[in-house]
Amino acid sequence: MDSHKQRDALRVGELLIEDGELYLTQRQISECTGINPSNIQRSCIRAFRRGDLNEDATVKIYNRIVDNCKIYKIKHYSLTAVSCVVHKCRAERAKTIINTCIPKLKAMVAAGENSKVQKYFAEICNSTYRINKEEKNSVILPADKVLVEDGSIWLTTNQIADCLGAAPKNIGSSYKTAFQNEGLKEEINIKKHRRLSSDHKIYKTIHFSWKIIKFIAHNCRLRGAKEFIETHCHKLEDMVAAGKNIKAQKYFNDICKTAPKISDKSGYIYIISNELFSGWLKIGIAKNVKKRLSSYQTADLYRRFKVEYSKETKYCRAIEKYLHKKYENKYEWIKAPLKTVINEIENYKYPHSSEKDKG
Repeated sequence: MDSHKQRDALRVGELLIEDGELYLTQRQISECTGINPSNIQRSCIRAFRRGDLNEDATVKIYNRIVDNCKIYKIKHYSLTAVSCVVHKCRAERAKTIINTCIPKLKAMVAAGENSKVQKYFAEICNSTYRINKEEKNSVILPADKVLVEDGSIWLTTNQIADCLGAAPKNIGSSYKTAFQNEGLKEEINIKKHRRLSSDHKIYKTIHFSWKIIKFIAHNCRLRGAKEFIETHCHKLEDMVAAGKNIKAQKYFNDICKTAPKISDKSGYIYIISNELFSGWLKIGIAKNVKKRLSSYQTADLYRRFKVEYSKETKYCRAIEKYLHKKYENKYEWIKAPLKTVINEIENYKYPHSSEKDKG
């Protein structure tokens, strides 16, 4: 890293151009990208620690007059460092800054057009400020409200999960596949809007187009997916096209209520024993207990694993977790009497459920 230079202090807002290279402070990077300065600082530190950037080659220290009219030694980062930091911060404007703005700035600096560089940089900052201001003044969507925009419905990951009866993490992996393997463009099929979450906090949330929603529904292979694609999608599209947005919202809410939920999918809670492990019981869950037993028998030459008990219940995961926590546990094997464990399963009540919901 270059040592402190003996030269006049740079003024507020003035750009540093030296050795045919433009250098920006963390504050200037923040102004042109809209990224929080603390995030920029953390990204810089990580990039230097991991060896992604060479601090000596990409950073210069110069005197600069700040807002309180005092002079401080400030770090200035090359455009190479700026590109790396902006990319790591995953800013919304990262692609525009890296692919368009930075190459233009480099070309101007190389051509010696320093006055144009200052003017163009000011335009970038003004554009970022306008975008941020528009976002702050934008409408905040309630947690469950469907976004209708450009004559179409856009759904969040959680909304897609609700109407398909899928896990949100499966939705996430499916939409990434759509962009990577199917050639669908993010710019066209994604919108970001501020939304009030269930914990009453405001987040900038990703909303997906119908193309992505149908792709996800098709790839999830869930019970409600086929009906959703063949029936519900067309009805919702027709309602939005006719301007019946309130009706579309009600219809979507009904889909979510009737969709098969993950917690409704039953499985088997089972108890397996082996005479070699006296006093220990294997507690697990499976859709097919016989197949699960066969998989265990392959590890025992004398096939001494034995199913002591099994029961089909939609609370199989909850019961398994409960038993593993309550008793001494080693790799899903618990130390407890068989009759006691069977009694625990038979009388288990899911938290906040009524007596009729048991088992």
